[in-house]
Amino acid sequence: IHAKYTWAPEALILRYVTQFGTQTWNLMEGTTSEADLGQTFSTQAGGVYQREIDYLMNHEMAMTDEDILWRRTKLGLYMNEEEKQA
Repeated sequence: IHAKYTWAPEALILRYVTQFGTQTWNLMEGTTSEADLGQTFSTQAGGVYQREIDYLMNHEMAMTDEDILWRRTKLGLYMNEEEKQA
């Protein structure tokens, strides 16, 4: 995956592959730059972007910030309070 999306931070691709497995292809489909990932909510764990949030809501049934930060991703472990509030 990183060979196709060379512009993406390696830590981000690693986290996506660990989190989403082969569904990472669907998550990244159509992206050609970091700007295509949308708003950045955190730089931790390779970055947390709007595209991932949208994917979680549309495909992983995440409905609240708690679903996203703790139940689906565990990103709450890496983000500071300001990032969590964004």
